Amino acid sequence: MKKILILTGIVCTLITGTLIAQNTQQKQRTTRAQAQQNSAARAQQMTDRMSSELQLSADQKQKVYQIMLESQKQQIRTKEQTAKFNTQLDAVLTSEQKATMQRLKEQKVQPDRMSQLRQGNLQAAPPLRAEKAGIAK
Repeated sequence: MKKILILTGIVCTLITGTLIAQNTQQKQRTTRAQAQQNSAARAQQMTDRMSSELQLSADQKQKVYQIMLESQKQQIRTKEQTAKFNTQLDAVLTSEQKATMQRLKEQKVQPDRMSQLRQGNLQAAPPLRAEKAGIAK
């Protein structure tokens, strides 16, 4: 009797694990059409953001959208593809817009302390005020 109960428990556990794994795989699958829609939406979002920050003209906005769409369709970017993207974008933007874009890139928010800690990039904590002043405990 005990053997039957143990065997039934093991079989139920295996079946449940298999069903959960299949369900997870089905959720992660996206069709090619969905991926293209996601690429187009992301390209539009990035173009709209650039348009508002750089005051793009209608012609520039259309060209930037095409560049962004082409870039978003590529799953993995090489250094050459990134350089091509930057060159195409530079050809569309004016010198003032390029300067503004460069300034915005430099002002990107730095990762918070927890993400720096996870990545191992966190520097030692600054000394305490008492240590700075040379006061010993």
